[in-house]
Amino acid sequence: MFERYTENARRVIFFARFEASQSASPAIEPEHMLLGLLRENKDLLVKLTPLPDPAGAIRKSVEHRAPPAEMISTSVELPLALGTKDVLTKAFEESEALGHRHIGPEHLLLGLLADSESRAAEALQASRITAEGIRNFIGVGEWVPKPTLLEQLKKSIFECLDETFVEVHGIYLDKGCSLFPTLEGVSAQEASGSASPDSATLAAQVEHVRFYLDVLNDIIKTKEIVKVDWKEIWRTVNQVTPEEWEQQKRKLRESYDRVMTTLRSIDRWDGEDDIAGALSILSHTAYHLGGIRQALGAIRWARKTG
Repeated sequence: MFERYTENARRVIFFARFEASQSASPAIEPEHMLLGLLRENKDLLVKLTPLPDPAGAIRKSVEHRAPPAEMISTSVELPLALGTKDVLTKAFEESEALGHRHIGPEHLLLGLLADSESRAAEALQASRITAEGIRNFIGVGEWVPKPTLLEQLKKSIFECLDETFVEVHGIYLDKGCSLFPTLEGVSAQEASGSASPDSATLAAQVEHVRFYLDVLNDIIKTKEIVKVDWKEIWRTVNQVTPEEWEQQKRKLRESYDRVMTTLRSIDRWDGEDDIAGALSILSHTAYHLGGIRQALGAIRWARKTG
């Protein structure tokens, strides 16, 4: 079904599924497609209207009409609503009419505008975005060129890293499950606890993640692998005071900022440890994030029932 869709268009649908889950919708509606497009390529809308911050205005307009509800886990499969299927059909027709071999975000926008009475179309029209304007924009050859495979890979890596550490974008975590937001609500007493008597404390796991960031940052910058004692933290870090815990979280953030600065400074990404280093940081942190959240759940359950 999506063979002709560009990578950007597929990501729009991916993010639409996330938006639907956040609004507890039983299906992916056209307005979720529009919000997904905002996540993937909000700069496009800036080029289609003279109004300031159209992305912010459109999101506010759509979300204002949605009643508050408990979000659905991103692991739950959601179907396309009938209106959304019509949007995809219209996007295909627009691509054919324009003589294009692909279906991109521009065609999805045209599909969203086809039903003038939908919430998505009304939000676009309120921002003075029209089908004629989109077709004219495409026709004068100003469309953003397709990114290279390396550019797509870098973008995906940075988005996954940001979701793992800072803020959920709907890639693989549920809302509020990134590392920094998780640790924000953890007390020093909880950080000094563990899931079982034989396992490491939360503080030790966090310090291990920080140490790993520093080691990988040095490897990526210097291209040299040095021998380190990976077991020292597990032997020495146990309980922490409130002051120590706050300092530990601050140092973790500083280490993250340093390694992200290093990754963003890489121009060609053709070094032996460039992509491998970024993926190692991502997978290692995601693994320990799961362990930290599981241990935290066990600690809080034991305190509640204990």
